[in-house]
Amino acid sequence: MLGLVTGAGVAALRAGPLQAQDRAVLEAEVERRTAVADRLAADNTELRALIEVEQAAAIGAGADSLLAATEELGLLTGAVEATGEGVVVVLDDAPVDEVAGAGAVSDEGRVQDLDIQTVVNGLWAAGAEGVSVNGQRLTSLSTIRSAGDAVVVDLRQLARPYTITAVGDAELLLEEARTGSAGRWAAFLRDSYGVQVSAEAADDLVLPAASRLSLRHATGATQEPVVGPQGEDVLE
Repeated sequence: MLGLVTGAGVAALRAGPLQAQDRAVLEAEVERRTAVADRLAADNTELRALIEVEQAAAIGAGADSLLAATEELGLLTGAVEATGEGVVVVLDDAPVDEVAGAGAVSDEGRVQDLDIQTVVNGLWAAGAEGVSVNGQRLTSLSTIRSAGDAVVVDLRQLARPYTITAVGDAELLLEEARTGSAGRWAAFLRDSYGVQVSAEAADDLVLPAASRLSLRHATGATQEPVVGPQGEDVLE
């Protein structure tokens, strides 16, 4: 009985088709925001390169440990590109003849935001140092959403198939992608809805730096905060 209830619940999560008018409005808004995001991403890439040059000059060659710490934080936050071994997981809609048979894919046979979220979260939990979807680097503030039939990552519309690339211990990540929570979800999609799934280990992967980064909090590397008489932090 539990299995039947769980299966029904999962089906409900992946269902919920939109009306044609709603889809058209969402897709138009996604296209508009994607164009804006593309322009901002290009500007960010140029500015980040300038910042890295100024940062290296400001830190100086003598502060190797501080520079190494900065690079490590940049990797974890997605501020710099990630390279190395890892795993590549590809999700694609079910073939037409397995689902609709009339030139269309049903909503159940489409890869949805929930599916990509589940695989990505499984790879993070397995120790991935960096993850991207179709070349779009993810951070702790990234969003993966649906807009009509499209999947949107950080306001950028993606085209199928969806390639999820994770850098880290290739053996551990591949195990997760095949038999862990990510792998079990992918197998469920394949067996229940005909979604096409593949997972392979890979060497020499390169993940680009994230295009959208927001600084929320910062502290000095060597200076303790000075507390004022009312308990507030005082900058010196």
